[in-house]
Amino acid sequence: VPSNFMFWFIMGLNVIVFGMWQLAISQAEQGDPTLFFLMFKNFTSGLSNFFEGRYWTLLTACFSHKDYAHMFVNMLTYFFFGRTILNLVGGRSFLFFYFAAGLASSSLSLFSDFLGHDASRPKEGQQKKPQFSLGASGSIIAIVTCFSSIKPRATFLFYFILPVQARLLIPALLLYDLWGMFGTEPHKTLWDKNTFVDSAGHVGGIIAGRLYWIFKLKRFRVMW
Repeated sequence: VPSNFMFWFIMGLNVIVFGMWQLAISQAEQGDPTLFFLMFKNFTSGLSNFFEGRYWTLLTACFSHKDYAHMFVNMLTYFFFGRTILNLVGGRSFLFFYFAAGLASSSLSLFSDFLGHDASRPKEGQQKKPQFSLGASGSIIAIVTCFSSIKPRATFLFYFILPVQARLLIPALLLYDLWGMFGTEPHKTLWDKNTFVDSAGHVGGIIAGRLYWIFKLKRFRVMW
């Protein structure tokens, strides 16, 4: 299978599911939530979905976005960093990496939720609410981590403004997400203050990206 096909196949899955979410939201706003509930049960990762036997959501959530900003940032990052890894490992290995990283991300997110960490932690006097996660962020941050391990001196424009070397960015992101997991307050997303960042999922992606580099790509490290 041509490598380019795999690259666009992954992006295409994300676009199609994003389109399905937009249709579901539109129909729900018009009084028909059928598709929205279908998407929620099959394209979000959460303990209730898992314990109800929908194990596939650990993977389907990895190409599921319903917010424009979330989709744009993840796909833009995927476009610029994914090709480097793809060209080194080939299409099939890249597809495996994407889904393995997503699975690791979803699994750690669920485990964290199960233990009562991260955004699932209720405040005193509150009942614990079910938590659900979606998005390619775990797979994307794994790709960026792998890229950073290959080219640790490469410079990123963090949020398109602040220049940061890769060898500093990933440890900083890891600390930030660990703080989100175990701190007193979970982080909120930039585009929706009512939505929490899945810090545990990000940590799972960082671990997956680093391990993939160690076992698959360590010989390609470039010091520049």
